[in-house]
Amino acid sequence: MLRRSVQRRYQEVVSFDEYEPRIKKLLNQHLKTSEVELLVQPLNLFDSDQREAELKRLGSDAARADAIASQTKKVITQKMSEDPAFYKKFSRMLQEAIDDWRARRLSDADYLAKSRDISEKVINRQDDDIPNRLQDYDVAKAYYGEVHEVLEKYHVDGFEPEERAADAALQIDRIVEERKCVDWTQNEDVQNRMKTEIEDYLFELQENQHIPLSLEDIDQILDGCIQIARKRRPH
Repeated sequence: MLRRSVQRRYQEVVSFDEYEPRIKKLLNQHLKTSEVELLVQPLNLFDSDQREAELKRLGSDAARADAIASQTKKVITQKMSEDPAFYKKFSRMLQEAIDDWRARRLSDADYLAKSRDISEKVINRQDDDIPNRLQDYDVAKAYYGEVHEVLEKYHVDGFEPEERAADAALQIDRIVEERKCVDWTQNEDVQNRMKTEIEDYLFELQENQHIPLSLEDIDQILDGCIQIARKRRPH
């Protein structure tokens, strides 16, 4: 029972083969039981009924928060390449919540509430900082994150990085959709044509908005957006 609780809380399965005899002996001596339960039901964040049933088995708000935070971290790691800016943002927020709780700046109840909120936004890909006009363009949201990460560094009078990044995201989405073809992720010529068109657009943005974009900035956007497209628009 103890092992099942720990594994469920932290969502990690460790091989105990080497320690099995000693664990059984300790359990027999101190807990008066002869069985060790090895199997646990993983916390599935995408199945609300199963998730809530598993969370009820944990005895405290802190344990529930740890279980949610641990599994949310796994989801973030697995999906990072699909939308790096989005998942990096929520990874930082989650770690801050964990650190604040460990430093006792958050109560157990607040830690659980924050973990739940962050987890829900990760599951539903919900980011309140995304411009409204991108809400119906799921992949363009990921391009937006890559572009905005670069543009927000520049402070020019009259320049709105959020709006210009949204413009760029929609243009990049259009370019990828128009240029992609069967097996394009394995075709460097197609990828290079995409990059050339995106680069041309970024140079126009640089000129029209008087933004001192460097070649490194442009390369960062190109590489990041093509990697997202390879992951999210493979067909």
